[in-house]
Amino acid sequence: MERFERLALQSYNGTPPTHWFRYVDDTLLKLKKSEQAPFFEHINDENIRKIPSTEEAKLEERNHLKSALGTCGYQNWTFEKALKAREKSKPISSDSSATMSTRPRNITIPYIAGVSEKLKRIFGKHNIPVSLKPGNTLRQKLVHPKDKPPRNKQSNIVYAIQCKDSDCEDSYIGESKQPLHKRMYQHRRPSSTGLNDSAVYTHLKFANHSFEDKDVLVLDREHKWFERGVKEAIHVRREEPSLNRGGGLRHNLSRTYDAAIRKLPGDSPVTSYHQRDLALSHEHPDNRLCYHQRYRLAID
Repeated sequence: MERFERLALQSYNGTPPTHWFRYVDDTLLKLKKSEQAPFFEHINDENIRKIPSTEEAKLEERNHLKSALGTCGYQNWTFEKALKAREKSKPISSDSSATMSTRPRNITIPYIAGVSEKLKRIFGKHNIPVSLKPGNTLRQKLVHPKDKPPRNKQSNIVYAIQCKDSDCEDSYIGESKQPLHKRMYQHRRPSSTGLNDSAVYTHLKFANHSFEDKDVLVLDREHKWFERGVKEAIHVRREEPSLNRGGGLRHNLSRTYDAAIRKLPGDSPVTSYHQRDLALSHEHPDNRLCYHQRYRLAID
């Protein structure tokens, strides 16, 4: 910028400014009114002509910028990093873009047994390559840099509440950004207005039943708000819990996905847990089996 200003002022044929001050990209100058239009026109013309267009001029400009940035205390790697980013952002040539447009784009989908294979065959008929991504990786299973929070303090979850009464099969599935214990506390108390009480609270009040936080199942975890609503809708469609009111979900899942949801691998976690809990209650009528034993049997 300094070199451009110096050359522009030296090459001006009229009366140059008597004062010239610049701060970053702002310039303050003192100039005769009669010289205003021709001087600005000269500056704009010089600006266009001084833009480096040849490889030699570009290299000279880069060396000058590198030297100027080094004087200001910048390290060489900052300049090289910015230069590489600029090279990557250059528009693709017409030949390259034509090649990319004719090349089939590869898509990646999560692997679900019985579903991903069918999708791969369908995409293959249209010459679209498909890569399958595992839902669980060794990194997710083995690498745990942070201690796992206790169940009652886990947040951003999709949960299932199963009534504690052995003769009651009512259940509820919901999602919450809040910690589990705080959300369960809200289910046990009426709303502040006395209207629109939760279905769980209504059931506990009129049936005189109860549930414990340790018996609440964490079906899924998701930090993103929209995706968590979708996962809640999938679990509700799969489990069909009796206490979920129609239309109460944030995400209305299309019936198109019913066939895929029915083919999801594994047993229903809520139903299988309830069935085993009933079996345990018959084996232990006093129902004094500790929670850790019940939970271990439920997940075996």
